[in-house]
Amino acid sequence: MKHAVTVHLKILAILVLFAIYVSLELSLNILLIDMYAQPFELVLGEYHIAAERLELFGRTLSGFGLALFAVTLIPIRFFGVTQSESHTRPVISARGKWLLRPLAFLAIWALIIPSIRVLIDGVVDSQSSDAKLSAVRAIVYKEAYLAKAVSIEGFPEFDHIVADPDRRDLMVALIPSLAFFSNGFNTLIGNNIDSMANTFLLNKQEDDFIAEALPRIRRFDQQYEAQWQLYESASRAYLEAFRKENDHYAREQERLTLLNNANKHINSRWERYAVQLLEAGDFREDYTTNENIRDQYRNYRDQALSSRCNTACEEQAKRNFARYLTTLKFESGESFGISLQAEDVIFNKFVKSKYNLAAIFKRGRLRYLQETYGIPEEMTYEQYQQSDLMMSHLRDYIAGQGITLPVGWKTTDMQPLIDAIAAKYQGLAAAEWDKYLQAASYKMPEPGLPKPAFASHAIVTSAAREALGPYYLPAFTPSIAESRYKALWLDSQDNISFIKMITSTAATTAFSPGGSMFQLGRDAVKLAVIPPASIFASLLAVFLLFFKIGNYLWPRSKLYFGGALLAAVVLLVTPTVSALMQSNAYHNITTRFAQQVSQDNLYDNLLTSTFGYMLDIESGLYSQYRQVGVVREVRRAMLANTEQSTNDGETTSAQTAAPSPLRTFDNIFYDLLSFLPEKLGSGEIIKPFDANITVLKQDLNVGAYLGIYLEGDKVSEVKMPNFMQDTDFGLLAEQKYFYRPDWQSLASEFIENANSPDYWIKLANGDLAKESLVTKIERNMSDYLNTQGGLVTLLKSIQSQGYRNLILLQLGQANRYRCFVIGDIDALMITDSIQSNFVDYKELPNCKARI
Repeated sequence: MKHAVTVHLKILAILVLFAIYVSLELSLNILLIDMYAQPFELVLGEYHIAAERLELFGRTLSGFGLALFAVTLIPIRFFGVTQSESHTRPVISARGKWLLRPLAFLAIWALIIPSIRVLIDGVVDSQSSDAKLSAVRAIVYKEAYLAKAVSIEGFPEFDHIVADPDRRDLMVALIPSLAFFSNGFNTLIGNNIDSMANTFLLNKQEDDFIAEALPRIRRFDQQYEAQWQLYESASRAYLEAFRKENDHYAREQERLTLLNNANKHINSRWERYAVQLLEAGDFREDYTTNENIRDQYRNYRDQALSSRCNTACEEQAKRNFARYLTTLKFESGESFGISLQAEDVIFNKFVKSKYNLAAIFKRGRLRYLQETYGIPEEMTYEQYQQSDLMMSHLRDYIAGQGITLPVGWKTTDMQPLIDAIAAKYQGLAAAEWDKYLQAASYKMPEPGLPKPAFASHAIVTSAAREALGPYYLPAFTPSIAESRYKALWLDSQDNISFIKMITSTAATTAFSPGGSMFQLGRDAVKLAVIPPASIFASLLAVFLLFFKIGNYLWPRSKLYFGGALLAAVVLLVTPTVSALMQSNAYHNITTRFAQQVSQDNLYDNLLTSTFGYMLDIESGLYSQYRQVGVVREVRRAMLANTEQSTNDGETTSAQTAAPSPLRTFDNIFYDLLSFLPEKLGSGEIIKPFDANITVLKQDLNVGAYLGIYLEGDKVSEVKMPNFMQDTDFGLLAEQKYFYRPDWQSLASEFIENANSPDYWIKLANGDLAKESLVTKIERNMSDYLNTQGGLVTLLKSIQSQGYRNLILLQLGQANRYRCFVIGDIDALMITDSIQSNFVDYKELPNCKARI
């Protein structure tokens, strides 16, 4: 009984774990489609970290299933066997069951994770230049399709699928894969790529102009108009100041007007003083009965006259009351109008406070007038007119008008006044222009330009060039009609751009090892291969595990086997059959497509049709399970922590953070297992070049591509594509004619391959100890570059700046070049070139490179 319960629990645990595994594999497939259905701008940008995590997660998950299947294929004798009374055959020992087999499983799993990556990279690197070119075409075509710039001619069903949001993502995600594996589809893309590039680029350029250039032009126009208004106003102010600076008649008139106004001011001042002096006896008479003031007066008076208050106390009370009245203000802020000292205050009880206050107000008013006007009370008008006091008031008035006169100046001497007025205007025009220069962005050196001359000035032209950036044309003028300038700019664009360059069959050589676009071709093939390869590995792992579980359940429990089979049919087979039975199923479309474009190629016809069936299978699962909870959770895990916060609160990309332990393990074993593709005959992993050199002739045709490996300050190896690979001479250049034995490697190769018939065939054909013309040129080029110290130094310099691509443009003399550097030409550049018709490059000044 106990044994039966254990068996049931074990079976249930296996089924639950298998269900979890299948759920994760389905999540992987769905997320792969969701990810690669996005524009590559997002896949390689915003979702870059998530895409890398998803790729590693896929290899880890599929590796688990494959390792679990593989470990069951190992005979149990390798883990140790034992005899059991309940079994007629030997069974695995407890040590083998609980230690050795799990260790073997973990070892196989750990090897499969990096091995999948190694093998895929080996297959990718072994692809021909034409295959890499096809992959790049497919990626560009997909991006154009996502931008709705093209459609697939003759197949409206395809457009109908993409218009369906429930089926769109799967088809769009696998366009590059279909084009890469199907010669017919790739040929169709190749036939339409030129017109697609022209149409797409023109539409993209127009969209870019509207989105980027028009806002720049409008901002510049606003700035230009504001600067013109400022310049025009400053020019008027400058001319007016210049006129004043040189108008002697106006200065004389100003002197006469100033003296006349000064005399009026002096007379008015005297009149105001005289009137207020006469009214001082009755000043603020109505406030002598004001209760607030009288209360303050009585308080201070009583304090001063108290028997306890000595002379100092009395003086302090008088000062306090004097301060009170002096600082007294009305609610409007107007001063009370008197100024008192302690000696002006009268405290006694013999006279009513009203009369004491009246006397105090008069004394305070007289003192206030003295302080305000500076005229003694006893001075007459005639005395004032002849006094130095009047001259002082006159000089103060003139100083208030911006003219400073020497102390002691008299109206009998007009020359100082004439000189002071002239000094007032001296340099006024220059000061006005300095004020303009400080406020202006367009610092014009001279005033008075008309608007056309201002618009065509070099300063305005420079500002326009800076404001418009890549959208500037010499034909640009401020306030030019936007439609007119857009037409001029579009006409000026050379649509033989990066997109067309990478999709031209003339560029095929650039995708060969050593070519500047080799890395681009690798990235493109990966983007085309990874989704179907991951999906295939995932489905294969699920199928193999299900087969093993079925094989395990059948002899132990037919009931569990039937339940598992029924669940698989309901949950996995039913959605796929439903997708296959639809009238617009993918296999129907791809079959019709293959019959039209691949009717003469049976293999390609079969491959394209099979691809459609695979799409239907994936479509059924994708549409059925894309919104289930486990998929959402895995998606959240893939997107989590793509940005990290530092201790200072700043946000940094997870790309710059330390790699995870699994990623570190993967990278280490990737390097250790990089020999596998060559040993298995599936290709060879080519290490990324430290630098690439592209030599352009004077007519801009490519003269040579060089992929360079650096070791210290020396060139260790050079790779050069065979430019004539499709010609008879190119074929001859790849044949091994030149005798160059390497005895150590020959001995090692003999020991390793002594039992290999292929080795003896190569030996009989004379293929050993020889090198081809291409290899000889590469070796000689490496030796030659090491003699060019300046070039190697230049390569090291640009490498330290983050550049790997050096372009040498040949000048009139064969050994002189202009040097340009650009960033890595990889899949990111596809995104950049699709988003813009510009390639970011930098010219190196004083370049002395020689080849």
